[in-house]
Amino acid sequence: MLKLLRRHAAPFGLGWIALAVSAACSSGDSGTGQPAGPSCPGATLCGDKCADTKIDSQNCGACGTACAPDEVCSNGQCGSSCGPGTTDCGGSCIDTKVDPQNCGGCSAFCTPGELCSVGACALACGGGTTECGDKCIDTTTSSAHCGGCDQACQPGEICSAGTCTLECVGGTTRCGDKCVDTSASAAHCGGCDQACPPGQICSAGTCALECGGGTTKCGDKCVDTKTDPANCNGCGNPCSPGFSCVGGSCVSIPQVPECLKPTPILDAYRNVGVNDGVCNMNNCDAKLNDSWYRFMPPAGARIPTSAPAPCSCGTDAPGCLYGTYPAIWQGAVKRMVCFSWGKDSCNWATDILVRNCGDFFVFKLPKAPTCDLVYCAEN
Repeated sequence: MLKLLRRHAAPFGLGWIALAVSAACSSGDSGTGQPAGPSCPGATLCGDKCADTKIDSQNCGACGTACAPDEVCSNGQCGSSCGPGTTDCGGSCIDTKVDPQNCGGCSAFCTPGELCSVGACALACGGGTTECGDKCIDTTTSSAHCGGCDQACQPGEICSAGTCTLECVGGTTRCGDKCVDTSASAAHCGGCDQACPPGQICSAGTCALECGGGTTKCGDKCVDTKTDPANCNGCGNPCSPGFSCVGGSCVSIPQVPECLKPTPILDAYRNVGVNDGVCNMNNCDAKLNDSWYRFMPPAGARIPTSAPAPCSCGTDAPGCLYGTYPAIWQGAVKRMVCFSWGKDSCNWATDILVRNCGDFFVFKLPKAPTCDLVYCAEN
């Protein structure tokens, strides 16, 4: 018998490289008749200079903490070598994929007005990155620019899927100060700091000479060129800003709030593959508030269009979408979700909105009509 007790779903929740790294700092009158100190967005004021304490060998981890002459500063710690994904450029460990003073290699300067995007100088950011100052940033993983430029996470937090959180989500793993896909990262293959040997790539969490699973070797990664905005339909073919890679073609991403920053739904239990067989998991979508949501792993990617088996998705009555998914040009469309119980494939129903954002869908979901009902997700 369907339980009428309301139960709660899980909550949703890198200048010139010298002995010091300095940034262009603005100054002015502080209002007291004295010049104001420099402003250091994304950096730390050390004396009268802005320093990136994660890479500055003279201010490593904190102002005035200098590394030994034979050491480098990597992620705020002095060491004998740079960590995975960075290069020793004059004692500082630099990400040459984004640094306009070391773009693609040490001392490889971009010309004024250009940015460093995926290790190449360009007039605009591509590959799914965002222009923040003079760098192209992945705002889904950058703790200094989480979800948008200069939106820094608090100490102890990490940026995961564009949201500051205490833990990584979407099947990623916390490695240092970033959430990493250890199934594809050559610097963290199968686990943090497990770097693949030169010439090898990371495929499904294992270092190999060739990519598997329909993916293509692009640099040191195995990517799906049908969906990767940095390598769309081929390695080194980034989509322009505002475009996503769909089926190997760059398509315009709708510049609407629901596509730019939807609330992620990550609950593993709501995947159609989860079924305890006895309907004792008792999850319920009673706390959704008619906002725009995006299903992401481990939950899945979208609501299924066929009725799941009873007791699936961690609940009594799982919900599926009736109708087809919209094309991008259709905008937000109304669809019905049916929640099935027993032999009835549509015992309860509710209307939702669905929008195609290019390489993913978003859903405007009201709370479930009753409990225990859950919007299901499939991969």
